[in-house]
Amino acid sequence: MRWLATSTTKCPASLGGDLDLAEQMFMRGLEQDPKFTGMRLELTPRVGDPSLPDEGLTEAHAVLEEKAPTNPADWALKDAQEAGALLASIRSKSS
Repeated sequence: MRWLATSTTKCPASLGGDLDLAEQMFMRGLEQDPKFTGMRLELTPRVGDPSLPDEGLTEAHAVLEEKAPTNPADWALKDAQEAGALLASIRSKSS
């Protein structure tokens, strides 16, 4: 499901991309595995839109605060760093 949702966000609408559908798919994936920080990070750029800073902050904080991620190696080497960078980016845009 993750690859389909990711490809749906990255394709232009003319090629079948649909941000709303992708967001629904990511949310469904998180319902099935709420500790999958990689999935949560795939969702954060969509909600990290400057017009929705609170949602981006919430998702990024959830990644950083996860105590038992589904994939601890990905969380330690990639996900936590990306979430930290996203938080810094959102904060700099909002100030």
